[in-house]
Amino acid sequence: MVESESAKKMSGFSLTMMALGSIIGAGMFLGSGLTLQATGPSVLFAYILLGILMYFNLSFLAELSLFDPEKGSFQSYAAKAFGSGVGFVIGWLYWISGILVMSSEVTAAAIFFSIWLPTIPQWLFVLGLAGALTALNLLDARGFGKVESGLSIIKVIALIGFILLAASIAFTPWFGQAAGLRHLTSAPLFPHSWGGLAGSLLLVFYAYSGTSVVGLAIDQSKNPQKTVPKVVLATSILVIGLYVLSIFLILLLNPWSIYNASISPFISALASYHLSFVLNIMNFVILTAALSAMNASMFGVSRMLYALAEKGEAPRFFTHINRKNVPIKALLFSNAFLLLIAILSYFIPNQLYLLVTGASGLLSLVNIFTITLSHWKLHT
Repeated sequence: MVESESAKKMSGFSLTMMALGSIIGAGMFLGSGLTLQATGPSVLFAYILLGILMYFNLSFLAELSLFDPEKGSFQSYAAKAFGSGVGFVIGWLYWISGILVMSSEVTAAAIFFSIWLPTIPQWLFVLGLAGALTALNLLDARGFGKVESGLSIIKVIALIGFILLAASIAFTPWFGQAAGLRHLTSAPLFPHSWGGLAGSLLLVFYAYSGTSVVGLAIDQSKNPQKTVPKVVLATSILVIGLYVLSIFLILLLNPWSIYNASISPFISALASYHLSFVLNIMNFVILTAALSAMNASMFGVSRMLYALAEKGEAPRFFTHINRKNVPIKALLFSNAFLLLIAILSYFIPNQLYLLVTGASGLLSLVNIFTITLSHWKLHT
C-alpha cells in the first residue's frame, strides 16, 4: 500500500479514540448482562484481572510495532517469531475473528434498534447498518479517524455520564432513597462459586478485545514513536476505569440477579428509577458504541486481508487500493460475510448474539497469546 501523506494520517488523539472505539462496544454494554448473570458480584475481579491483561497486551503490541513496523502487525511478528506457517494461520484467524466481531456488534446494534422499532425485522437492520459502515470505511485514514473519534467520544462521555448519574442514585437522596451498598453487601460474592467466575472470563475478555486493530493502524498515524506510548497508557486507564466503575455502580443500583442477556444492564439498572428520557439516551449511546466497534473492526479486517495478500498468503486480487489508499476489494469481500449474519438473524435472532460473541472471544484469546508469545520470542 502506498504510504499516506502526513496530512492524511491519524493524530495521536484519533488513534486513542480508535483504540477506545475498537474496545468499547456491545461486549461491554450488552455482554455485561451475561457476565453478571453468570458470576454475580465477583465479576468485578474478572474485569480488573482482564483489564490488566489488556494493558500488557496493548503494550507488547505497541512495542513490537514501533521496534519493527510491519503491515499486518502481529501476524507479521508471529511469522518472524515462529515461522511463516504460524504467521499464515494467525493472520487468517485474526481475519475470521474480526468478521465475528463485526457480526457480534451489528447483531447487538440491530437489537438496540429493535427497542425503538420493534416491528422491523432484525435482518433489515443488519443489512442497512452493514451498508452504511462499508461506505464510511471508504474514507481515507484521516477521515475515518475523525468519524471514529466522534463515535468514541460519545461512548466515553456517556459512560462518564452513567457513572455520575448512577453514583448520584446510589449515594444521594435526589432520586428517592439512596441505594447505598446494600445490594452489594447483602449478596454472596461468589453465588455460582469459582466456576461461575471462570465461566464468565471469555465474555469479559471479549469486552476488552479489539486492541489488535491499534497495531494495524500505527503505520497510518503521525509520529508513532512519540504518540503510541501515550495512546497505550491513556487507553488502558480509561477503559479499565470506566468498565470497573460502571459494573460496580450497576451492582449497587439493583440486586445482581435482575440482570440478564435480554437487555443491557446499563438500561435495566436505571429502569426501576423511572428515568425514561435517560433510557432512550442510553440506548442511543449503546447503539453508537456497537457501531463504533464494528466500524473499527471493519478497518482491521480489511487491512489484515490486504497484508496477507501482499505477502502472497491471500489472492493478489485483495491488494487493490482506491485513490484514498483504502483496500477496497479486501473491504468489500470481508463485509460480504455480513450477508450471512443477516440470514442467520432471520432464522435465529435470539441466539445469534451469544453464538458469534463466544466464537469471537475464543479467537481473540488466540490473538492475545500470539502477541504475548511473539513479544517474548523476539525479545529474548
